[in-house]
Amino acid sequence: MLEQDRPVPGRDFFDFRPNQRLFDTPCACARVYKSTAGSLRFILDASASRDLNGKPLTWRWEVLRGDEGRIEIEKMDANASRVRLTVPWHGRRPVYAGSKMESNRVDVGLFVGNGKHWSAPAFFSVYFPDNQKRTYHPDGRLLSIDYSLGNYVDPVLDTPRPWRDDYRYEANGTMLGWTRFHEGEEEGQEFTSEGFLVVKGDVRKTIRVRYQAQKLGNRVVLVQEPR
Repeated sequence: MLEQDRPVPGRDFFDFRPNQRLFDTPCACARVYKSTAGSLRFILDASASRDLNGKPLTWRWEVLRGDEGRIEIEKMDANASRVRLTVPWHGRRPVYAGSKMESNRVDVGLFVGNGKHWSAPAFFSVYFPDNQKRTYHPDGRLLSIDYSLGNYVDPVLDTPRPWRDDYRYEANGTMLGWTRFHEGEEEGQEFTSEGFLVVKGDVRKTIRVRYQAQKLGNRVVLVQEPR
């Protein structure tokens, strides 16, 4: 992994974990899709691959799981040893057309060939938390994220949030912020585009918010606290 979009905590995602990195190894990289952005970009470098007999190599990147028509793989050098991946948000979908098995992952495989044989694949994977329902406008603007679906997600990867965020925009498309509706509450909280909570009764005042995991009843959820 050479470069990647880095969402800002408290603005682009809400969690007590600092980033979306899951792990990096020589043969596999994995990320959790944390950002509210419609897509994320990653630059991957596999130029360190070598043939033991010094034969010239060919690099081949393939979408193994996910919507191939929406995932962009852009070569950054002539032999594709470096690529820029653009991965949009994926909801739960069949692993292939007509399959009853569904997945919340995108997997891109890298195969390196020496003219006679292809290597076993290395993998780049992105996991999309299954406890979220997202709505995007056709122009790419985020309209809403409901974090309270209740679908199980490994707590190592993501913490449930008992709220829904509806996003607000100016006429020219500039995001103003979002309105947060907590479970069981009809009145929403207003947030600025930078993630500050607007003080009720005075739109000129805002406060920072800290996100922490907390046990409520028989479940652990993410809660917001003034900071």
